[in-house]
Amino acid sequence: MTKMTRTIFLAEHRTSVRIEARIWQALLEVAAQRGQTPDDLLQDVEKWRKQHEPDLTRSAAIRVFVVEYFRASLADKRVAGPWVNRTRVWKGAE
Repeated sequence: MTKMTRTIFLAEHRTSVRIEARIWQALLEVAAQRGQTPDDLLQDVEKWRKQHEPDLTRSAAIRVFVVEYFRASLADKRVAGPWVNRTRVWKGAE
């Protein structure tokens, strides 16, 4: 999977993260769902990282956030949808 470098702003400081394009797209979707800009959402992720997982890199914290956001979304909706079938296929292919 191709990683891309993105410039972000945290507390008015410019920095960059190197992250997979799919994760970045998912982050943009989460920001839109929450009515936030990507930089505002990343500020929330950064606060969480510093308080709860300071050893994580920013990129890893973004990945964890995206996964946990969609896991919580599925649990809240009690919907498995196509993910169940995909998971079974992936597990069977290992």
